[in-house]
Amino acid sequence: MKSYIQDNLIFVALLVVITVLFLPLTFYVYEQLKEIGWDTEKFAALSSIATSFASIGTFILLLFTFLTYKETKRQREAQEEPAVTIGIVPDSKTPNLFNLYLRNSGGSPAYDLTVKFDPDLPYGDIKLNELPILKRMPLLDKGEEVSFLYDSVIEYLATNNPTKSIANVTYYTLPKNSRLARKKTRSFEIDLNLRMKQMHIVKKDMTDLVKEIQELKQAFFISKIEEKKN
Repeated sequence: MKSYIQDNLIFVALLVVITVLFLPLTFYVYEQLKEIGWDTEKFAALSSIATSFASIGTFILLLFTFLTYKETKRQREAQEEPAVTIGIVPDSKTPNLFNLYLRNSGGSPAYDLTVKFDPDLPYGDIKLNELPILKRMPLLDKGEEVSFLYDSVIEYLATNNPTKSIANVTYYTLPKNSRLARKKTRSFEIDLNLRMKQMHIVKKDMTDLVKEIQELKQAFFISKIEEKKN
């Protein structure tokens, strides 16, 4: 849409410029022909047509300028608005565990966020729709992500619980009670079978190395204490 408007805007601008530049030449020729006694009425008619084209071109130029402004404003507002996504995916380090995440990848905070699953999914001894964090989250800041353990992949898929659901996310661009707050609603398909049969490589970083060293130290101290007892 924006490219189309820009292409036509350039064309109309060139038309207006050519027409405006042509007008002084038209009046100059008109005066010269008037001096030699040429039928100026016909030329005046041609001049009127040229002026009409210039007026129409100016109107079209203003129209496309307005449309370009509206499109630019809409795109800028879309970039500045919050954009919340939700998903249930295997953990990157422990693929046999499902994590539920909420992420705001937009350009501003999301306020008064709520999530409704349809059908609702079990979460321990309750349902996801009963979780306080999903019933109402006051603020999800720009670039912020909230992630927590959902369930074991193997244990969950061994049950008859639903594996597909629609997550309806509702949030506001400002606090809900603000006069300028705008409501946003997005829906996401949740499919727990989507990433099945994928192979994973578990990567370890320095944090994992530090944890392993601490565990070895604890095991060493425990063994020393047991030796002293014996």
